[in-house]
Amino acid sequence: MLKEKLILNALAFKDANSGIVEQHRLLDWILSKGYRRLEIRREYMRNPSQEIALIAESNQKAQLELHYSVADKLFQDTYIDQSLIQDYMAEAKMLNAKSITFYLGDYRALSVKDKVFLQGLCNGSLAVLIENDQSLSGGKADKIEELLMICHENNIKLQMTFDIGNWIWTGEDAEKNALKLKPYVSNIHVKDVMIKDGCFSSTQLDGGIVDWKYFLKFFNGKNFILEYPCGMEPFDCIEHAYQLINEAMIESQ
Repeated sequence: MLKEKLILNALAFKDANSGIVEQHRLLDWILSKGYRRLEIRREYMRNPSQEIALIAESNQKAQLELHYSVADKLFQDTYIDQSLIQDYMAEAKMLNAKSITFYLGDYRALSVKDKVFLQGLCNGSLAVLIENDQSLSGGKADKIEELLMICHENNIKLQMTFDIGNWIWTGEDAEKNALKLKPYVSNIHVKDVMIKDGCFSSTQLDGGIVDWKYFLKFFNGKNFILEYPCGMEPFDCIEHAYQLINEAMIESQ
């Protein structure tokens, strides 16, 4: 895999910035290391409108491919807050993002109103995805599959970011879920998960219990996003992960 193909998530830089990630300052840094793709995290923004403008301005020079993670629910209290989602979409378009990712949220059924809304939302140039989060309400495969199946039956191009580690929090089998959800998956959050004192936490590759190499092979050709904290020297950690990923992909050929 070329460096240009690997997507970095802003979470990688959180520790090195004392938890305050000014994402517009990452672009030139990332570019200087040979990477070309970044997933922006909205929850790191203290003033989203201001920071999105700064990122967009900085990226006029850097020209990275940006993806946008909102960290909010598509379904709020069983329905889609259409005004809120449209605001998030406008932010993604300001970033000229390739994709925008939501959590599923409180999905129960797809109403006619929400179906019509999703048809307009998902069938444009901006890819719209839902991610399996760590919650029991929005991170279960059956509900995610149900919505994605309904959408695709109605020509709604809603896609999925498959987080290989989050299934541990929900107590589900990641490999079984990969089989059922593969037709809808475009992006993969690549991480490992460690257990300490009965608690789970995301960690670097080969630092936990996830068979991440299996998912690289299974989802070969999809977008791989490196999504875990990378400590005080993030690029050392990222370079190590990049080497591990390349070795794993060569082994799987």
